[in-house]
Amino acid sequence: MFLFKRSGYYQIQYFDEIDNKIKRKSTGQKTKQDALKYLSEFRENQKNKPRSETISLFRFRKEYETFASLNFSKKHTQNIKLAFDKLLGYIKPDLPLTKLNGRILETFFSEYFQRSKYGASLIHRVLNSSFNKAVKWNYIEVNPLSKIKLPKIPRNNPIFVTIEEFYEIMKFVDSQDLKDIYIFGFFTGCRLSEILNTKWSNVNLSDGIIKVSNSETFTTKSKKERIIPISMALKEMLIFRIPKIQRIDDEYIFYKLPGVPYLPNYVSHNFKKAVKQAKVNQSLHMHSLRHSFASRLVQNGVSLYVVKELLGHADVSTTQQYSHLQKEHLQNAIDQLDKISKIG
Repeated sequence: MFLFKRSGYYQIQYFDEIDNKIKRKSTGQKTKQDALKYLSEFRENQKNKPRSETISLFRFRKEYETFASLNFSKKHTQNIKLAFDKLLGYIKPDLPLTKLNGRILETFFSEYFQRSKYGASLIHRVLNSSFNKAVKWNYIEVNPLSKIKLPKIPRNNPIFVTIEEFYEIMKFVDSQDLKDIYIFGFFTGCRLSEILNTKWSNVNLSDGIIKVSNSETFTTKSKKERIIPISMALKEMLIFRIPKIQRIDDEYIFYKLPGVPYLPNYVSHNFKKAVKQAKVNQSLHMHSLRHSFASRLVQNGVSLYVVKELLGHADVSTTQQYSHLQKEHLQNAIDQLDKISKIG
């Protein structure tokens, strides 16, 4: 490690043991005395800097997936596996994590983005989060994805089900259990995983609320609990279901067998099947019920921040996908004022 002067400023040349190469760093000083002081502090910092443990990308993947399976939802864990599968299909698994730099990742995402914009966006989010964890675990010093931004993807407005379409779809659902699941989704805006993991202990009919909460077997996407008021239509359905069970406290509201909730794919597939038979908008799917709940609230003047809390969004930016409906609602209000002024 030594000093040399270039363009009026002293530079430090040193060997980086982690990257196994010679590096240079400006001291930002013009005088040798100040530069020597900087060099002394820099040398001490390098000496005291914790050494990152060398770990391959493959080994880190396994460790992070184990962590995810214990702390994240099943769907998010599946997304993590997908993201690493795609990355390891492009990069050698035995590559040390410290060697995974921005240049390699930028090339990977540039190629993948051409094939699937939305897929690349999902993988970027997942890997960015995983590498942030690698920094915390002292495997790397800097997240190699921190400075890599993907091109913005135009966001389509969410597709939602009108009340007329919903009741038309319900005509083609034979199972009462499935009908009740769809009613629950339409009137609460809950994610399918939340619906299927809701137990009677989460329902308080006296206070008129449902508590979406974490448990030993389930974690919400945001990891936060929230309260959703029970509408009259939902209350009638829940009351009708109560006599069908013997134990209310720890039983799932919807289950195929006692203690065994329905599989998400089964519920989603049958909803899509009913949509097709009802001959309504064929783009509708199970998640459209969540969009419908949010859309109805916004169209009735509920603020985006309230909708955010009811949906359990971690950030209001996600809720802003419904902002076009809010603008329409406000425009309708102004139009009504125009009508009144013309009458006057």
